[in-house]
Amino acid sequence: KITGENKSLFATAQKVRRSLLQDLQKHDFGKNELAVFQALVLGEKRGISTELYESYAAAGAIHILAISGLHIGILLLFLNFIFKPLDSKGSFRFLKPLLIILLLWLFALLTGFNPSVVRAVCMFSFLAVGMHLKRKTSVLNSLFLSLFFLLLVNPYYLFQVGFQLSYLAVFSIITIQPFLYKLIEVRIKIFDYFWKLISVSLAAQIGVLTLSIFYFHQFPGLFLLSNMVILPFLGVLLGFGIVIILLSSFQILPAFLVDIYNFLLKWMNLFIQKISSFDSFIVSEIPLSGLQLIACYIILIAIVLLSRKLNFGRLQLLLFAILLFQASTIYTKVNIPKNESVIFNYSRQSAITAKNGRSLTVFSDSIINLKDYVREMRISEIKRKEIPSYLMFQDQLLLVVDSAKPYSRLRIKPDLVLVRKSPKINFERFLDSVQPGKVIVDGSNYPYLVEQWKKTSDQKNIPFHYTREKGYYAINKRD
Repeated sequence: KITGENKSLFATAQKVRRSLLQDLQKHDFGKNELAVFQALVLGEKRGISTELYESYAAAGAIHILAISGLHIGILLLFLNFIFKPLDSKGSFRFLKPLLIILLLWLFALLTGFNPSVVRAVCMFSFLAVGMHLKRKTSVLNSLFLSLFFLLLVNPYYLFQVGFQLSYLAVFSIITIQPFLYKLIEVRIKIFDYFWKLISVSLAAQIGVLTLSIFYFHQFPGLFLLSNMVILPFLGVLLGFGIVIILLSSFQILPAFLVDIYNFLLKWMNLFIQKISSFDSFIVSEIPLSGLQLIACYIILIAIVLLSRKLNFGRLQLLLFAILLFQASTIYTKVNIPKNESVIFNYSRQSAITAKNGRSLTVFSDSIINLKDYVREMRISEIKRKEIPSYLMFQDQLLLVVDSAKPYSRLRIKPDLVLVRKSPKINFERFLDSVQPGKVIVDGSNYPYLVEQWKKTSDQKNIPFHYTREKGYYAINKRD
């Protein structure tokens, strides 16, 4: 038991955050509305139901529930607008970026220094300085300076999905949005405002689209509609939410403000659920390899460069990128084995698959989720069967052991033995009678039995493969 109180800045931030969450729960918010409120303003997502979370993902609005660059960017623009009078104060102009940066970090404190918020606040702190200098090059330099600074603090940020998406989205907005905005000239102020929002959303989506498909394998077709409706009011929801949290913490929050904010959140949830109900607009299970990802971004860079200046060198880059994408697509397809047999690792159950072309036979105790494997292997047909006692795996005989049968009577020695469901057998006697080429143990067995079986196999010099430690076991046949 650790004694004493942790007085670090991080511990203080977490304590403040817990106190704010407890204060909010005292008021008459709906369950889903409170969950979204906590995620929107404080970065607390644990209260969101799976169904509601999936609705936001299907509607292309999942970024609203995760405090990141979008929220901090809106807060930055809002603060920049509030402190705009300081621009004309001569020697006091330097106060504006200082106040903005201070308030951004105070917001990070409210969220308990959530890692994604810290990244975003750090990035936009540098951008606030770039905006203060009123030079586009300074904004780009500030973006890369914040990237460099964060990677100095923690180089492993580079491999986090949220980090990659945040910087790609902001970079795309800075470089692509001005070009998109100039494509259509809107003279009516209100329509111009909405066109700016649409161009920002499009630019961000263009930047992160390929990476999102690579990681999540889906594309929400109605993302633009959901963002057009919600983004204009997100700044109001965020600002209103911060005011409610402050009033709640001082115990002076009036009930009518709770009712108004609860109504706004309820309306947003209903709208998102309605958008997500249009399944035909959600393109899912899109396969994309790492090589295809790189080729797609080279194509995007070439198109952006060509939009700025048309010349033969940039056209060559675009054509090369297209050829690279075609070559990577062919390479990915060729490297998919035509025939493959796999023993997967699942807790408390067994799963064996046999792939033949684009057809997959699944031997399992119950229905299991294999959608990632089906997508990557380009499977078009799935057959399900019960697990038999014997299977022929690419000219190798597999014996499935799940009970104490008289295996000494076997006439053919198996190449592979799969032990499942923790059978009560004398393992040493079993190995002497069967003499397998290799023993495979899946995740349906008790760990303490697996340890004993491994020791026995090692003593007999028989190769031993435990799927829980070494991963699935696969046999490929490419011809």
